[in-house]
Amino acid sequence: MYKIADSKDIQINVTNNRPQQKIDLKVEVSKLPSNLTEKQVLKGKIFLQNWSNIYLWQVPVKLISKEVKVSPSAVTIPYLAPGQKKEIEFNIKASSTNKLIDGFLTVNVSEKEAISFSFKVFPYYYNLGIKITIGVFGLTIIFLIVKKLAFFLRR
Repeated sequence: MYKIADSKDIQINVTNNRPQQKIDLKVEVSKLPSNLTEKQVLKGKIFLQNWSNIYLWQVPVKLISKEVKVSPSAVTIPYLAPGQKKEIEFNIKASSTNKLIDGFLTVNVSEKEAISFSFKVFPYYYNLGIKITIGVFGLTIIFLIVKKLAFFLRR
């Protein structure tokens, strides 16, 4: 045991055994919307934190999806020190389709599936049609209110 100035006591135990290597990598993905239109580009982030008691070298991260284009689709993290947190940014863009499809994005870290989530890909004209319908409905209500006000003001 030793002590430096007014610090806490430090105790060292000597052993012949090597410490057990524990690999523990925590993976999180930023919150993404559950709906995506064809012309929309989503930006997301993956957070990796090394909770291991060793350095991790050349950690491969792959983003896999058949329904959307993900860039970058693969990244290699050169190193992760114990307790270190890394952030990887990525973009998701839907391929051009004329139908509603269910999409899946899987994040693999070190060749193992770390996290997976799903979303719906809407054709662009669905979103445009909804906006036009809401606009027409809103203008109709405003027109009817103005017409009723004009009717009551004439009396």
